[in-house]
Amino acid sequence: MSQKGNDFVIRVAFGAAVFAVLVAACGGSDSDVADTVTTAAPPSPTPAATVAPVATTAPAGVDVPELAGTNWSVTTYTMASGSLTGLVGGTEVTISFGSDGTISGFTGCNDYTGAYETEGPYDGFEEGVRDANDGQAISIASITVTEITCDSPGFVMEQEGEHLANLAGAARWFISRGNLILRSDDTFIEAEPAS
Repeated sequence: MSQKGNDFVIRVAFGAAVFAVLVAACGGSDSDVADTVTTAAPPSPTPAATVAPVATTAPAGVDVPELAGTNWSVTTYTMASGSLTGLVGGTEVTISFGSDGTISGFTGCNDYTGAYETEGPYDGFEEGVRDANDGQAISIASITVTEITCDSPGFVMEQEGEHLANLAGAARWFISRGNLILRSDDTFIEAEPAS
């Protein structure tokens, strides 16, 4: 027999010896292993009752907060520059939503009235996680203002113009932590319940 033939026989014998040692270590014989492999039953299928069903409906709807008949004091709003600011010291800006679809309030200088309308579903949101569809659609129109000129305190007329522009531009409203938010992509008003 050639050297290659001898190497092959040695490898086969070595492999068989290793296999026998492993089988013995596991506590079985060659026939036990063969029987286990050939007679093992296929795994049983999972019963349908234990499979979690896939949700086919949306979660229960979110209650729509009441807007009609509420009164608010503005705390923060968007300036024409796009940045947020608080009110001019010594002024108060208010918003009241009537049950009849009217909106009214005070700009810090003049009284105003107009009309508002809400439309569509109210989309709830997680605190701190907001998107463009939060709340409900709103439109505010036909705003008329008394014509008093206010010089003191400073910038009160600019505040009035920005407040009225923000109202007219509002596209969505919602309640966050008890405060009213009126906003669009470019405008923002936050107001707390009036005392």
